[in-house]
Amino acid sequence: MSQPLATPGDIGVLWRPLSSAEVATATLYIRLASAALRARCPWVDTRLADGSLDPDLVLMVIARIVLRVMRNPDLVASRITGPYAVTYAGADATSGAGQIKVTDEDVGQLTGGLPNRRGPVGTVNLAPWTSRDRPCLS
Repeated sequence: MSQPLATPGDIGVLWRPLSSAEVATATLYIRLASAALRARCPWVDTRLADGSLDPDLVLMVIARIVLRVMRNPDLVASRITGPYAVTYAGADATSGAGQIKVTDEDVGQLTGGLPNRRGPVGTVNLAPWTSRDRPCLS
């Protein structure tokens, strides 16, 4: 198992002091977020090791992923209580409650806004064309 890319203490400093139950939850979310980020950006550890990626950027991305879930675990898009209405930015009801999700914005933060490419520049996919590759026509 790889090392987590943040600590519950980091989350507590950025958000608020965590209860002991929240520390346990944050620990698991950090492990899951670290694994999800490594799956989406397999070069993270290599770039951290060679110094070409700022560890503070990685910490910021992991914290953002974890805090999205911890601040709004049910992914409520909006809530009305009496005369007050609250809308939660970034709430995505289609992704399911309490899910760790690495967004394109998270990846863009680590790549300087460049897309997360799966192969070197100039790679051409020579696989046969399938009906999945056809754009949807209405």
